[in-house]
Amino acid sequence: MKDFCKKWIVIFVITLLVFNPLFSIPLAHANTLISQTEFSETTRNFNLTNKIEVFPLPIYLKDPITNEWVPNTTGNRSGFPLYQTFISEELPSSNLSSEQQLVAGIQNEKQNITLLKFGNSLPDINGGLIYSANLNMFEIDKPVKWGYWDPTYINEDYQVLKVLSAWDGETVTWSNRPDLSSPYIDRTMRIGVDGGHFQWDVSQIVAEWYEDPTTDYGLAIVGKEEDSYRNFYTSKGYANKSYEQLDKAPRLIINYAPRPAITNAIGYGLGANSSEGYVRLSWHSSPGVKGYKLSIFNGEEYETIDVGLTNEWSSLNKNLWPSKDEVSNGEYRLKLDQSGTNLPDHPSALYENAGGTEKDPNRYYFKITAYNEFGESGASEEVSVAIPNRTAPPFVSNIHMTEYDFGKVHLKWDTSNENIKEYQVKIGSAPEKSDISTGLKTTNNEILVTSNMLLPHSTVYVSVNAVDMDGNFSGYTTPVPIELRKSKDALVTASSIPLQNAVHVDPHMSITMKNIGTEAWSAEEGFELKLVNEQEFLEVEALSPGEQIAPGESKTFQVRVKGQKPLGTITLEWQMFHHESGYFGNKLTRTITFYDDMKPVVIIASPEPLASLYKTVNIMGTATDETLQNYRLYYGIGSSPSSWNLIFSSSSKVENDSLGTWNTSNLDAGIYTLKLEAVDEAGNIDTVVREVYVNLPVNIPKVNKVTDQSTSVKGTADAGLTVFVQNGIQVIGSSTVTSAGTFSITIPKQVEGTVLEVYAKNIHDVSSDVASVMVVDGTPPSAPTVDPVADNSVQVVGRAEKGSTVIVKKGTSTLGTGITNSNGVFSVAIAKQSAGTTLQVTAKDAAGNVSAATTVTVIDKTPPPAPKVNTVGDNATSVTGTAERGATVTVKKGTTTLGSSKVNTDGTYSVTIQKQNAGTTLSVTAKDAAGNVSSVTNKTVVDKTPPPAPKVNTVGDNATTVKGTAEKGATVTVKRGTTTLGSSKVNTDGTYSVTIQKQNAGTSLSVTAKDAAGNVSSATNKTVVDKTAPPAPKVNAVYSSSTAVTGKTEANATVVVKRGSTTLGTAKASKTGDFSVKIKKQSKKVVLSVTAEDNAGNKSKATSVTVK
Repeated sequence: MKDFCKKWIVIFVITLLVFNPLFSIPLAHANTLISQTEFSETTRNFNLTNKIEVFPLPIYLKDPITNEWVPNTTGNRSGFPLYQTFISEELPSSNLSSEQQLVAGIQNEKQNITLLKFGNSLPDINGGLIYSANLNMFEIDKPVKWGYWDPTYINEDYQVLKVLSAWDGETVTWSNRPDLSSPYIDRTMRIGVDGGHFQWDVSQIVAEWYEDPTTDYGLAIVGKEEDSYRNFYTSKGYANKSYEQLDKAPRLIINYAPRPAITNAIGYGLGANSSEGYVRLSWHSSPGVKGYKLSIFNGEEYETIDVGLTNEWSSLNKNLWPSKDEVSNGEYRLKLDQSGTNLPDHPSALYENAGGTEKDPNRYYFKITAYNEFGESGASEEVSVAIPNRTAPPFVSNIHMTEYDFGKVHLKWDTSNENIKEYQVKIGSAPEKSDISTGLKTTNNEILVTSNMLLPHSTVYVSVNAVDMDGNFSGYTTPVPIELRKSKDALVTASSIPLQNAVHVDPHMSITMKNIGTEAWSAEEGFELKLVNEQEFLEVEALSPGEQIAPGESKTFQVRVKGQKPLGTITLEWQMFHHESGYFGNKLTRTITFYDDMKPVVIIASPEPLASLYKTVNIMGTATDETLQNYRLYYGIGSSPSSWNLIFSSSSKVENDSLGTWNTSNLDAGIYTLKLEAVDEAGNIDTVVREVYVNLPVNIPKVNKVTDQSTSVKGTADAGLTVFVQNGIQVIGSSTVTSAGTFSITIPKQVEGTVLEVYAKNIHDVSSDVASVMVVDGTPPSAPTVDPVADNSVQVVGRAEKGSTVIVKKGTSTLGTGITNSNGVFSVAIAKQSAGTTLQVTAKDAAGNVSAATTVTVIDKTPPPAPKVNTVGDNATSVTGTAERGATVTVKKGTTTLGSSKVNTDGTYSVTIQKQNAGTTLSVTAKDAAGNVSSVTNKTVVDKTPPPAPKVNTVGDNATTVKGTAEKGATVTVKRGTTTLGSSKVNTDGTYSVTIQKQNAGTSLSVTAKDAAGNVSSATNKTVVDKTAPPAPKVNAVYSSSTAVTGKTEANATVVVKRGSTTLGTAKASKTGDFSVKIKKQSKKVVLSVTAEDNAGNKSKATSVTVK
């Protein structure tokens, strides 16, 4: 018994530690404290989940000196809003935040609502997963039932709703209360009977807040039933001594599982050369989690699978990876339908298909999330794992001989794998044999083999197998034939050297050399084809960087010309060369003769044909030849000169450059011919001529009209000339003529009658004759000044330039014209125009110059018609009707304005007003945009308020009247369906009595009241109840041997058999009225009484029967 008691004491203590919130603040924590905020603290539960307790008022504040959290012992909100209060329907305009209580529930048919918000925002759970959230409230002066032995129940008096809009605890009232949601919770969790601790499960609401924190406006507690009124403690901080240490403060308790973490990740390989493996992952499970989702990286993003409620997972046989063929075709999406294969030992190919990644391409990456009915946690930290190598190494390549001596050969090969443990080598005299050497092994990519079967000029066949550190192997390569020969040797196999060649053409020369040695040729190793008797004008193509000519391969070398070729015959010799060992292999000897049979190239590029030249001219062009001797530049007079004058001569080649300069200053104007002549060393001559003009005069510019408003002078002239404008002796502007032959010169405005001189000058400072132009009038009059024009005006009046013609237009239509008098006044007759019409008014002077337009808008001077007003009832909150579109309608009661509104585009309006008493006179006017007010429309408010629904007393099936209370003077009507059963006027005391015929039980009656204005109330429905007792039962004879009383009565009635006041038995009659009541045997002459009671409780008269 002692052990049993100890066991329950331990359970009780643990229950208090885990579930009693009074231990959490500010006592030493039973659980590990994780974090604090002004409104909350977070602790670690014994099951390694976390618990947050959040309060409406600050429970901690930061010490300004130590920056440590300290308990808020003053109750000071420290600038935070008030997040706890209640509002009352009974006091709709009162803010009740000063009350030291929170009230919820209905009293005297008036609702009270508690409003709570837990801090500015809920504490961050860092991607955790909520699995429960409880709202805790404590009723004032009620005990807290914590014991496991206390009886419990579920309270259904209240509903918990979400607050949907912002509110301020210091200003909120019933009238300005925030919007509320429909009920989320309509019952508490199991709570102690007669206890003051109320708990509601608000997990779904809290989960929604964490999903979207902007929707966190708090909670509301609302009563469901009458007499659900309760007073709860508020949260005032440590200064509230009515409950020490916040043990009864309202709080939100949130339990959540921390963000999950993958604790173990191991990669395993399958068989050697399988290229496959698998990954095994594990993690700690948490309470409240309904399952886990695993995310796998595909090189671009994570893809997710649901692995259910487990704490480990293996990829083996899950077939999530695309097949090799699919990966080769560019696939990178995982096979979440498990139609793929096991994981390859390296995911890099898939990552490359996805576009590559900065992550290690040889590792797999995973994340995990937890989920339940309230949502999904944040993803765990990324973990990576590699699968051991199970891929066969690639075959070795380029098996070759690097050195040979009788009976010894040094072999070497290339490998792309650095993870090789050893190489196995086989050598045979034929491809299918390994008779020369087998079982050879080496850890390097080369080996020295000794055998008396390695004979000079013989061919052996070599095969190599690579084995890596993980036991994977490439397999033996196809046997490679290797001829045993010298390391350096060369053979000339072809050449292309012409016997003779023109000196101006570079000959195509090539030499093909075959490597018949064992050593590859490359520039890096010092190999080249070299001209033995070197010539400065020739160079031999070198081997390209990285290029190798392997044994047995050939290389065709190109021979290029790099300088001037000599005339005559020369001998050339080529041979392969090594920088250390010198020349080797065959030598090629050839002769070639160069000759010249082409004329020099002569071109005059500038000046162009028939160009106009002045002063000193630079002649540009070309005079070149492979063997140029000299060139001469001449000029002659006319198109066919009889003699030539030397300008310049030289023996240097010129290509698109200056051939010489020609001074034309002292030459007469006219046409001349230039001649260029060149001769080479072989005696070839060529000549070119070019006709040009020298010292021609400049053409006069053509000038457009210039007015006293012009700010530029425009016209046409020869392209490239500079045109000048001069007023007297002063140049007032200049500009260069465009390639299109036009010019535009900016000048200041000139006075009417001024004569301007315009002339052109070329780049040689040669001027044209002058073109004179006179400045003409171009000044328009000022824009007219126009008086306002109304929609009833028949003339436009104003002022403009004296003697000018005034024109009035609407769009492109002229409405009228008139001439200003000597005072500049005008009056133009027009037809009446609609308000809003835009008119343009201009003035034109005698020179035809037109002023800028003055725009005037026709103003509205016509009031709108009086508004039409629909019927206004005493229940109306708006006045409606029709009026002029765009006008503003105003409703007044006497001089008091009740409201105004703008008329819609369809002519309707609706003005919001407070309800008015029947008989009140309203005045309605309309004002248009121009401020014109209509005449008044008066409207009297009519009675439209129906009376309240009548109250109806119980109506029995034996009743001949329907009674109750209703509005005094109203007429009460009783109907069954659409049939009127009767009506009566309500008495002065509010009672009524309507005579009807008796109705069957279950009949539904509708009762309405109609007032003197004809307004009908809503119907009160009343069901006729059963008030008719069944007839006395008919009882069969009862004998002393009888064990049942039988008979007939009303169908389904309950029959009771008594002996005096003692009930002997009861039974229910059948649907045909037959009954049989079991009793004990009775003595003869005992008198029994038998009664029947129907389902409505009506009891029949008793039937007496004497036992025989």
